Amino acid sequence: MSVAFYINDCIKQYAGGIITDTHNECGCTKPKSTNHAVTIVGFGQDPSNLACKKFWLIKNSWGADWGEDGFMRICREDDETEFGTCSIRSEAILPIP
Repeated sequence: MSVAFYINDCIKQYAGGIITDTHNECGCTKPKSTNHAVTIVGFGQDPSNLACKKFWLIKNSWGADWGEDGFMRICREDDETEFGTCSIRSEAILPIP
């Protein structure tokens, strides 16, 4: 599924972990705003993460040298946020054949 997403400078330097809107280093500070597109390719859980256990697995277009081999995990336990962490639920596009 293709989604619009908000990228900040810290996310450009993302090297691993689950990003949340409350994450001190990479939290998204502009809700309801997007400036990049990514693809949700899956989801999962990390019971060892105290801030957020459930995540979306995102594939970015920046290549395997970025993030976790070209992927990023972003919190999906964000029901209190209207458009989700980094506005990930603001503009989802699902192609129908």
